[in-house]
Amino acid sequence: MSVTFLDLQVMATDGVLTTKLFRKPTATNSLLDYRSFHPVHTKNGVPVGQFLRIRRNCTSDLDFHQEARILTNRFKQRH
Repeated sequence: MSVTFLDLQVMATDGVLTTKLFRKPTATNSLLDYRSFHPVHTKNGVPVGQFLRIRRNCTSDLDFHQEARILTNRFKQRH
């Protein structure tokens, strides 16, 4: 059984709840572009916050590493 709530996918398997990141198929890469004129501390804080969010929301290490690779590619696309 699986339910999506906000940015989480919650699954129940053998009485154990697990979670992983959920992204709608229509979601776009709207991360802050590093070439913007925002302060450097703001631009450097975005990846930290996003990786902490993924670590907190992924129950299994396998899901975390998969989502971290996806996020890394999304940051590379935004310079």
